[in-house]
Amino acid sequence: MFTDIVGYTALSESDEAGALRLVREQEEIVRSLLPGHHGREVKSTGDGLLVEFDSAREATQCAVEIQQRLRVREDQQGVTPLKVRVGIHLGDVERRGADIFGDAVNIASRVESLADPGGVCISEHVFAQVRNKVPYQLEPLGPKSLKGIREPVTIYRVVLPWGTPTPESPSPGLTRLAVLPFANISAEPNDEYFADGLTEELITVLSGLEELQVIARTSVTQYKSTTKSIAQIGSELGVSTVLEGSVRRAGSQLRVTVQLIDVATQGHTWASTFDRQLNDVFAVQAEIAQQVARSLRVKVRPAQEARLRARTNIRPDSYVAYLRGRAMLHVVSGAGLKGVDDLIEEASRLDPENAAAYAALSESTTDIGIEWASARIAETLLTEARKHFEEAIRLDPENAAAYTGLSDAIYIDAFEMSHRWSSQPTPRVDDRKATAECQSLVEKALRIDPGLAEGHASLGRLLLHDSGYASAEEELKLALTLNPSYSAARTWYANLLFQDGRTEEALDQVTAAEELDPSSYAARVNLALNLVGLVSRGPLLDGYRAVYYAVTGRTDKAEESLRRLTALDDGVRGRAQLMAVAYAYLGDLDRCFPSLRLALSRRETHLAWWKAAPRLGSLREDPRFGSLAEP
Repeated sequence: MFTDIVGYTALSESDEAGALRLVREQEEIVRSLLPGHHGREVKSTGDGLLVEFDSAREATQCAVEIQQRLRVREDQQGVTPLKVRVGIHLGDVERRGADIFGDAVNIASRVESLADPGGVCISEHVFAQVRNKVPYQLEPLGPKSLKGIREPVTIYRVVLPWGTPTPESPSPGLTRLAVLPFANISAEPNDEYFADGLTEELITVLSGLEELQVIARTSVTQYKSTTKSIAQIGSELGVSTVLEGSVRRAGSQLRVTVQLIDVATQGHTWASTFDRQLNDVFAVQAEIAQQVARSLRVKVRPAQEARLRARTNIRPDSYVAYLRGRAMLHVVSGAGLKGVDDLIEEASRLDPENAAAYAALSESTTDIGIEWASARIAETLLTEARKHFEEAIRLDPENAAAYTGLSDAIYIDAFEMSHRWSSQPTPRVDDRKATAECQSLVEKALRIDPGLAEGHASLGRLLLHDSGYASAEEELKLALTLNPSYSAARTWYANLLFQDGRTEEALDQVTAAEELDPSSYAARVNLALNLVGLVSRGPLLDGYRAVYYAVTGRTDKAEESLRRLTALDDGVRGRAQLMAVAYAYLGDLDRCFPSLRLALSRRETHLAWWKAAPRLGSLREDPRFGSLAEP
């Protein structure tokens, strides 16, 4: 068990004597409680203690008593606030004299840092030992990537008798469910896309039920063909129930077998087989959703029931083309997106009433336009994407994803197209009006589908524009609860933390984003541009070092790193951008601008960042800055 005083560093800088008094007071409280729980103090960590126990149960009970004692103290008048975080992990340690070392100690330290001020967090190993043995609710916070630890660790929050659930935790009454990738048992192996598409659609349908929190597709894809047990999957995802199944398609005939499994007992709550025609696939999805709700005693509100019944079936050939395009959309990029477009356009041509096809076509069009096309073509494609989203909403006013997609398209137009593609200071649209329009669309999407991770993440990103950090953080944390593998949301959350001065937490998030999606250029850019640490691997490590040393004033080390970076092959993506950033913070504008122009020509960076980057006012005042433009 680790304890740690919240805000100790800042307090010690302003009132060292007062900070030391709080340390002594915390130590007295903790030490007085240890004998009653067979706890042994290992050492002081400066503003906290490292303690070991004979059992996980006693450690957890001791942690709660520590917080209870501190809460009683807070009720006294005239005392200096003393908030402490407590974290507990279970594992083997290496003893060296009176001290202990090893991964278990490191993990316990990281678990402590995730606790709320005045709160207690435990790892999944502790949870396995204390569930049903302590009189406290244990709320899953999902898998967390911990600094210095290779594999994510599922974290639980101990709900203290006087406390309330954190924004990231499921609200009371919510059931957390994971829909595992359905197995394709068709005679045709190429029908894999159909099983994947049905899985994704079931996730969408089930997440529309208000009392369910359904884990997003990107977080369950890793369990396709897994050998992990239901108990292990449930622990990693922080869910109490798992839905799994299989799909067999033979022409227009469809057989879907599903089973609902309780993670705690690994017993079947419900199982069924549906033999239907392909054009009845929406009815099958609705039946599964209703049966899952009944089995889990989840209330389906009249409006939700009406939405399930109102889904209009589409032509089977259109649905198949749509699913094939949708599956490709998740795995291809660049020129390959043209093939996605062709399939989804075929789906909309075969059935002009296929609203889902229009929404997917918008998504692929946006991806092509923003990530790969030139500025002029990107603007045309973005306009086209907006039309497709609007058509999807016209055909299906209850399509939550279409509202979120339209919001994202408007956001890109307002905050990327007007800045990213142009050096002109005057935006093409009214930013404030665009923010309000985007927020209205996202809120409408979340009324339809409260479990839409993309909706909560988009809302969090929008709230940042008004510096609403608390509300933005709540939405981004909820998005990550619903989709722990949401790399982009972690990157946005890292930006929030960095802007709010919480650089260590920002580093943890952006490192996790890069680990989740190594191909995410945005995550790698944030590692350097947010200047939150040195975590990159590979050829660009010297680039990150150069930036870090430049910002911290260590010119000699920055120049040394730049010499090694300059020696790299000129074609390494990201090299020019990192050189430009490092030179800018060194104040060497003559070397900065050539690198910056090269980075812009290669689409390695965006002018939007350079217009807002801290401490670069002299660069923006340079006449050469006004002549910069992106392709």
